[in-house]
Amino acid sequence: MTQLEILQETMLQLNLLRGEETRAAAKAAALKTDCRQLEVKIIQLMGELGLGNIGHAGVQADLKYTRVYKPEDWLQIYNRIQRTGEFDLLHKRLSITAMAERFKVGDAVPGVSIVDVPGLVLTRSPGVL
Repeated sequence: MTQLEILQETMLQLNLLRGEETRAAAKAAALKTDCRQLEVKIIQLMGELGLGNIGHAGVQADLKYTRVYKPEDWLQIYNRIQRTGEFDLLHKRLSITAMAERFKVGDAVPGVSIVDVPGLVLTRSPGVL
């Protein structure tokens, strides 16, 4: 097999795998939604029945509370971070959209460079799986 034939065969293999991946992701998303709906229903029913846990047919359900920190006033949060330098309160990532907008108008942000990372766009012809 020539390198060109290997490349072409590899493209077809990738196309098939991406199709499988897309179908699996859609199925996983649907299952996740169904599971979440059932979890919400179980939590609601356990609350209505005043239960912290329950077992049935070898399955055990326990209510577990997780503390979540919900921002309610971003201006106050921003002011505190700016005043105290507590940047560890934030995730350390940049907004792709905000960065692109600034670079587009020539407002380069100090300490940030642009790197073009190669990716692959594989387009299927009509009728190809």
